[in-house]
Amino acid sequence: MTVCHICFKVFSSQQMLDYHLTHKKTPCQPPKELLPCEYCDKSYSRLDSLSRHLTTCSKNPNKLTKTYECPKCSSTSSRREYLHRHMSSRCMKCIGMKMSDVNDIIANIKPKMVDNSTNTTNTDNSTNDSYNTNNIDMSNNTNNNTTNNNVKNITNITLPGKERLDHITDEFMETLPKDDVIGSCEMYTEKLLFDKDAYENHKFWVSNINRQDGVIEYDPVKRLLTRENTKDVTSKYTDISLRHICRRYAKRRMDKKISKEEDDFYEHATNIYIDEDPNYSQDRRRLIERIKLSAYNYKRIPRDTFDEFIHNGVINPI
Repeated sequence: MTVCHICFKVFSSQQMLDYHLTHKKTPCQPPKELLPCEYCDKSYSRLDSLSRHLTTCSKNPNKLTKTYECPKCSSTSSRREYLHRHMSSRCMKCIGMKMSDVNDIIANIKPKMVDNSTNTTNTDNSTNDSYNTNNIDMSNNTNNNTTNNNVKNITNITLPGKERLDHITDEFMETLPKDDVIGSCEMYTEKLLFDKDAYENHKFWVSNINRQDGVIEYDPVKRLLTRENTKDVTSKYTDISLRHICRRYAKRRMDKKISKEEDDFYEHATNIYIDEDPNYSQDRRRLIERIKLSAYNYKRIPRDTFDEFIHNGVINPI
């Protein structure tokens, strides 16, 4: 088994991977980075689509919405094409109009701007800030007025699979024992998810290792901490960690910078990630258990991060 370092598809042989990478008609393309809405769980591949969504997102407290009003019945629509559909087939007062007349009305109609922003005195719920990690102050400042100006946005906690990686250097990768894949993956996961300086990656911890629902995970949509199933969450982040490792070594393999020892390590980690061979299923279970233990041992680090957010009213506790 081998994995494409660009799109991360799995192939049974190196020959099939080479064909996948070099085929002229359908060249491999990296997956598009989706642009998430900071108020709901929707994501878009284009900036104009995200901008259009933000004007109508029901959870956006500062939206300035365009509304298009039907000249016959005063019904309003959020988009011009919705008004066209309304006038063409749904409005009882418009039925019978010529389509050319409808098109002329739609083309010349001007939208009304409706301000849906909420006037509140709290500064900690402001959503005018962009995705900027400098907006969050991790210091233990007890002055709420000062601190709230710096912790307005929780959105720089990364989404699962989009973790910050700049703190995982090549020097750190060289310290991983290549003859111990389980131990190396455990070390990599600890560095990825529980490094105290990379708080953007702090998304969960194990509060009680003996409970089935002993994981506290951050929900980026609802912006609160939730109690989740321990096995499900640790399995998810085990896959994420393995995916990051495999991509890193797959890129080195394509650049022909990988040693025989690293190549064997990469093959072993890939087989654990794919989880199709019974010989590696036991390794996968062992790795999940060790990552669960790591999430318990390092629980203080993400807890401190979220305690800071809770203290400043950025998110709600569980």
